[in-house]
Amino acid sequence: APPWNDNPRAKGFVDEFTKKYGPIKGFSPLGYDASQVLMEALRRVDKSKPPTDLRKQVIQVLHTPAFTVQGLIGTIRFRPNGDNAVENTYFYQVVNGQFSVVKAEEGQKDK
Repeated sequence: APPWNDNPRAKGFVDEFTKKYGPIKGFSPLGYDASQVLMEALRRVDKSKPPTDLRKQVIQVLHTPAFTVQGLIGTIRFRPNGDNAVENTYFYQVVNGQFSVVKAEEGQKDK
């Protein structure tokens, strides 16, 4: 997961979550982003079509190149086959007993 303290987009979520439930554990921010993706896809479906086609419509929306959501973890976008198009990877090391993000060196960042 990304370092939440360095992410201004996540700050509000982390603050509110921590007040209500305690420290961030597990996949809470990722679950929040997943719900944001679903809600945005539902906003974009063709409302004139019957609700029986809803699942198919949501999948079609998610697969369109223009579908993008700015989530807590960063930009969320999918390839036409449904795979994640933006793959951010974070590496941590233990420094003085604390987890610390290993920063990418210049030229090593996502392209």
